[in-house]
Amino acid sequence: MEEGDHMEFSAREIEELENDTINPTNCNHKLDKEHVEKLRQATLQEIEEKDKLVEKGMRLFFMNKVKDAEDIMNNNAPLDPLHALGACCLAALKSLLSMGVNDTKYALEKADFSIAFSTEVATIPKGFFGSVTNLFWGTAGREFQPGMFRAKTIRAQSFAVRGILLISQQGDMMALLRGGMALKNSYKLLQSLKRELEDLKKKKDANSYEGLGADRNSVYGLLLMVGVTHVVISLLPSRVLSILGFLGLKYDRKHGMKFISMTWESRTLFAPFAALFLMVITSFVPGFCPLHVPGWLPAAKAIAEHTVDQPPMGESLLHLWILGRIKRLEQDVEGSMSALSKCLKAAEEGQVAKWMPQLRDFAIYDQGWNFIITMQWREAIELYKRLEDHSAWSKLFYGYAQACCFDMLALEAEQAGNKEGVAKYQQEASEALWRTAHYRINIMGGRAVSVEEFVSVRLGETFKHCGIEHPNKGNKRIVEPTPFPLEGLKLRNPVRVGVIELLALFDITHQMPQSNTEKFLDIIDRVSKKCSDSPQIGSTDDGNGACGNEAPAEKGDEKNIETYTTIVCAAVKANLLCRIESRREEASACLDRAVAISSKYKREKCSVSWVRPQMIYEQAVLASVEGDEGRMNKLLDKVKESNHKRLFQNVMDVKLHLTEYGKEAPVVSHII
Repeated sequence: MEEGDHMEFSAREIEELENDTINPTNCNHKLDKEHVEKLRQATLQEIEEKDKLVEKGMRLFFMNKVKDAEDIMNNNAPLDPLHALGACCLAALKSLLSMGVNDTKYALEKADFSIAFSTEVATIPKGFFGSVTNLFWGTAGREFQPGMFRAKTIRAQSFAVRGILLISQQGDMMALLRGGMALKNSYKLLQSLKRELEDLKKKKDANSYEGLGADRNSVYGLLLMVGVTHVVISLLPSRVLSILGFLGLKYDRKHGMKFISMTWESRTLFAPFAALFLMVITSFVPGFCPLHVPGWLPAAKAIAEHTVDQPPMGESLLHLWILGRIKRLEQDVEGSMSALSKCLKAAEEGQVAKWMPQLRDFAIYDQGWNFIITMQWREAIELYKRLEDHSAWSKLFYGYAQACCFDMLALEAEQAGNKEGVAKYQQEASEALWRTAHYRINIMGGRAVSVEEFVSVRLGETFKHCGIEHPNKGNKRIVEPTPFPLEGLKLRNPVRVGVIELLALFDITHQMPQSNTEKFLDIIDRVSKKCSDSPQIGSTDDGNGACGNEAPAEKGDEKNIETYTTIVCAAVKANLLCRIESRREEASACLDRAVAISSKYKREKCSVSWVRPQMIYEQAVLASVEGDEGRMNKLLDKVKESNHKRLFQNVMDVKLHLTEYGKEAPVVSHII
């Protein structure tokens, strides 16, 4: 999707889309007109009493009793809009974790119901005040009604959830446009309700949002959604912001963080969600950008420590999972493993493993990285095999990661002089590659998942180089597993340090303790030496970039052909050296070499095409660390130029966006 795509829609088409977005018809609640009117006229005390059941459901959810929580929300959704919103939020969470089409469809249905139900409650019928609707009107001249305020707040929140769900389907133009319209409508409603609160503050001469006549759950639910909307919009790349700007949406990240922090401190129904969002946002940026670890990690760490001390968040899988990620950002791998082990134990003992396995799978995924960092290859293989067998997210990646771990076991056996071990682990790596080749690339929002596209290209190169027919060329579909052929024993990843390559590609290297980093550097040096001592294999250039074990030779430079293992070793060595302060001069020299030899790897269908933009990005980070902001900006511009049609292009685009976004770090004292 390119900037300006929204111009392909006529004004009439946009108006029709907006009307469909604002007026969903999915409202099969169980109340007659009299009971709907009771919801409108509900007193503060009646609202607070009804909320006790919702609060119980949320406590159960954060105690990992997700099925019990869903039952409470779903059973009462036809009777009360807040329960409908709760059911909508739980479904949206599952959708955002799984990114599954069916989960997203179900969550959108829940959002539509919540919108329609709250709309009916928030609408004044004919004859009451001489108008059909009060949805966009102020409260001047009439008494404040807590029940009406509650319904309008739920309506605005439901639109926001719907918008986030639709926008998460990045690459789908129609979904993005509908999502933008839902967010626009939510934005307008939230701003209107916020003004209503400010008017109440003035009338009561109050310094806070407490005691204004509205229930606290509605007040802080409103402030949370205002804050989240501002922050989420601020995170979006420029091409998406251009469309949202076209729709009239504006944002203020500072105000957003302020309102989320206020909700976190409120100890209301929405406080655990505010805490979770703060943990995610403050760890997300430094997770992508090592440059921003010093600025962002203190906030993430302080929020996490403060949050897990408060029940029930100390036992919540969601909070423990993010805590595990934050611990790893601190380079505390043992602390990360402990938090994730607690997370996985709770998943198996509670209801998560059966009713929300996506959450458990994310914890398994992150624990797998911890095992790789600590070189526990067998344990990592076991976890990735579990994910391959039970997770629908990325079987291509999970199978490939196992093959890479078997390669590391083969390297260890080789160093120990264990020839039988080498043969055994090489065969297991070959079998994993063969099995993985039968899976297909997942498409999310019209785009291939970046890591799966990478694995597919690497598999294609591997089969071609080894002279074995690929059972599923391009991995465009799922095919029935076929028996491992005898010639399959020849399957070898052209990159012998594939697992270290994955650490660099997934931005894990800056999360590793220095002692582990140095161990990986030793492995790279050993493998690089062996490659330099081995004879070169003939080029397999097909005229469209590197497609085998080597890059195509430039004219007159045939003797300078670099093998895949050699170039990846150069790249990941440079990446790792950048993480060691005392070796930055050496890192700079390695980066220069990697940038130079990667110039031959230019095509999308070359699995090492990621190297050049990534190495230039690392040069930019070093320039910033050395205080040369001018050089850093020039290098970042160079990254943008070199990133076109590369593998992991979308990931690098996000990293570039967050590099700029993260320059203004959150202030801990403003949050806690």
